[in-house]
Amino acid sequence: MRAACWALVLAGAALLGGCSHSQAATGYSWNAGAAAKYLDQCEAKWETWPGAARDNGTFCISCQTALSCALSRPVIQAPGEERTASAEESKLIEDVRKRVRLWQQVGPYYWGKFDESRETEAALNVLILATSDAQNGGSLSLDTRTAFDNI
Repeated sequence: MRAACWALVLAGAALLGGCSHSQAATGYSWNAGAAAKYLDQCEAKWETWPGAARDNGTFCISCQTALSCALSRPVIQAPGEERTASAEESKLIEDVRKRVRLWQQVGPYYWGKFDESRETEAALNVLILATSDAQNGGSLSLDTRTAFDNI
């Protein structure tokens, strides 16, 4: 076990060292359009994956998929492109709004751990909606205020 931990530490150090090279030295360049497309594709797959489906036509906001997209997608755009939400991004935000509005009617993401699931969802809802509000003028929407109340 200790050897495995050291191997992970050394691998991480090697990766971090590799990150210190300039773009010119590595030949790597950032492609915001490709990154945005990738995130939209991931979100589209998640939204339609049967395992993510929840009641009332909603889907689970997974920490590793939907949350990552919700937080990163609004700030990624191609140079010179006017910022508009993608269809996938809009669907994600609307799904969160729907679950916030139906808070008393919708079931938790996970029944086996009811309290933990509801607490996690309430925090994710606030994070996602507040981030969306910040991108769209900065004022907290009624849905975001309701999400705060749900916490």
